[in-house]
Amino acid sequence: MNRPRRRPTGRLLVLALAACTACADEPAPPPASGDALYAVHARGLPWERRLVADNAPLSVSWLFDTPAADRGPMTWTASGGTQHQYSEGTLLLVGDGVAAIQGPTLDPEIHHVLALRLRTRDVDKVLVRWRGEGEAFHESRTYTATITETPEDDWQDLAIPVSSLRGTRHLLPPEPGDPPGRKRWSKARDAAEGVRELRIAFTGKGAVKAQLDELHVLSDFDRDELVDQRLGRAGIYCVGNVMRSGDSLAARFTPVPDERLRMWLAVAGASGPTTVRLRETGGLLEERSWTLAPDEEWRSVKVDLAPAGGRPVELELLAEGGGRRAVVMAGGVVRMAPAETARPSIVLYLVDTLRADRLGTYGYPRATDPVLRRIAAEGVVFERAFASSNWTRPATSSILTSLDGITHGNTSHLARVSPDVRTLAEQLADSGYLTTSFVTNFNASEWAGLEQGMDVWHDPPAYGAVHAADSLTSRLIGGPIREFLAEHADEQVFLYAHSGDPHVPYDPPSDLVAVLADGPEGPGFSEMEPEVRGNALRYDAEVLFNDGEIGLIDDVLEAEGRRDDTIFVFVSDHGEGFGEHGAFEHRNTLYQEELHVPLVFRWPAAIPPGQRRSEPVSQVDVAPTLLGLVGAPGADEWQGRDLSAELLAGPDAAIPDAPLFSHVLHSAPKDGLRDEVAVLWGDYKLIAGVTEDGEIVPRALHHLGDDPGETEDLRGRPEVADVEAAAVRWARERVALSRTASRPAEADAMDPQQRHWMEEMGYLGK
Repeated sequence: MNRPRRRPTGRLLVLALAACTACADEPAPPPASGDALYAVHARGLPWERRLVADNAPLSVSWLFDTPAADRGPMTWTASGGTQHQYSEGTLLLVGDGVAAIQGPTLDPEIHHVLALRLRTRDVDKVLVRWRGEGEAFHESRTYTATITETPEDDWQDLAIPVSSLRGTRHLLPPEPGDPPGRKRWSKARDAAEGVRELRIAFTGKGAVKAQLDELHVLSDFDRDELVDQRLGRAGIYCVGNVMRSGDSLAARFTPVPDERLRMWLAVAGASGPTTVRLRETGGLLEERSWTLAPDEEWRSVKVDLAPAGGRPVELELLAEGGGRRAVVMAGGVVRMAPAETARPSIVLYLVDTLRADRLGTYGYPRATDPVLRRIAAEGVVFERAFASSNWTRPATSSILTSLDGITHGNTSHLARVSPDVRTLAEQLADSGYLTTSFVTNFNASEWAGLEQGMDVWHDPPAYGAVHAADSLTSRLIGGPIREFLAEHADEQVFLYAHSGDPHVPYDPPSDLVAVLADGPEGPGFSEMEPEVRGNALRYDAEVLFNDGEIGLIDDVLEAEGRRDDTIFVFVSDHGEGFGEHGAFEHRNTLYQEELHVPLVFRWPAAIPPGQRRSEPVSQVDVAPTLLGLVGAPGADEWQGRDLSAELLAGPDAAIPDAPLFSHVLHSAPKDGLRDEVAVLWGDYKLIAGVTEDGEIVPRALHHLGDDPGETEDLRGRPEVADVEAAAVRWARERVALSRTASRPAEADAMDPQQRHWMEEMGYLGK
């Protein structure tokens, strides 16, 4: 982790969020109706830590040069064929057995890194297994670390995050009555549920030998200085500070009139209830206290500072009880006041893997989207929205950064969005918004650098991940989203939701499958093989399920009186193939089944309803348009267009035509080339490979108006020679410009959970 980051999940998202430090000066759109909104005017407090207790270190260490009687709190044993001996302050392991560490249960929220100093011979991997209290070891809980070959006499350091010790789930046999294709999974355990014992084994060629000098389980919370830290509890993350039981945090500041203070509180490593007290030493505010249970997630704390009347205050936060290893986390501190200029809240809802032509909004005969059809009638439908890529990581990055894939560089699991890139969330945070994300795909989460600007965020409870029981992730995030919107009904928020259904595996409720099966079939279904036809039906049923969850979210906006003053954007990252052009799922081709995505904007207070826009638009246009609608500045380097003026003016204001661009970096070369691009040039679409030196190699040219199925290749025909040449020339210039501006960053390595999930979701190997 290169820097602290912020965000929430679960029921706790209903809590306070951090947001921005300054508001833009641009004029805002029409003011919101009803009561005034609160906006963030400052983030964080100038905490000082006061140590009033002599707390023992949280980190656990094993030094092999200490006498046996002093080697606790952990014990070290060897088993199997391992020979072990102490020699000159080290532990020498030879053979094919394992060495085990036993000690106090490790809480990964306070023990962050397993650090070893060792030297090896003929060792290529270190295998770390773990078990919880009362459990046996299982191969599903194995972390594998690769050893870099070094001279035998050289010591090397190996660091393994304890939070990376994650389990995987296993496919269970089908049960009677299960629909075809349904998958049932066992429950997985990981380090978040407690580690009682670790086993370390070394593998390699021949008689491996490993010599350990030191072993530590280190905690980031063992710090003398007070620093902002990334805090996590139950998958919810924010930035803040920590204090041990008996310590306190104090801050002096002057609140503005009618200010409210929000923060999150949680405890890690506690053996019993922990009490947190908040008092104002000058007597201007009443003392507050909260008792946190050891297994509690986060507690929302809201303090009214208006009684201080704008006078200076000194707040003190104290921790009591919980045991000698208890750590109180205080994060997401937000100072809010009535907004000087009312701006609408924003809900950006992305449905993963949703092709536009599977929606009634776009003419599909099946009733897969009754809610979206209503929302679309109240706003603007972009009939020709073009995805920036054919899979999640680059496409979602383009939506949130307004940059094409080559420029943001987040085109494989080896890359991430650079911290230098400005995101939509960062721009909105600078304009007074609370920013939060509910993401259910690792390719759109912190691992991909896409939490940048999010004040509170959560790791994806995605299908395949440890804590998700099914693939319908829209209902995993639906409840927390609704609670968050209700809790923050009088605050200016930006909420980004990313649901995983209808991504594979297609496993919808059987009753929805039956409902759609009794209705009309989609175009081309009769030509499909039975298995493909069944998958397409289940895909449609998941689209319908997700639509219902969106309806529940919209109901909350209506109930809270915020529906008219909230901008609701519906979009997908990419589509899905069902055998068209010989490909299934996605990240395969740049044909329309993978690139034509839905895009709907609704803002009843300002955008004229009932618009259907036929002009081609791109995902990179989403962020600039949102900022234009709320009167906030975009980033200078963004490549998308601000379409807000046309949306606010109504259907008579035409959107200027412009070429659109899509890109994919294939894992394996396609016809000898890994880079492939598509250019939408009016009604024409060019698909081409790109050489390393930037030359464009045309592969297909289609006229989408005459040939929407892209079955007729027009390359080489005299009547389209000028169009083909112009599209090739523009593509060459665009690739060169994007490569010059490219700013990718290196991604963190996949941990076992992410790799297992990536394999299940079909991302690896394409």
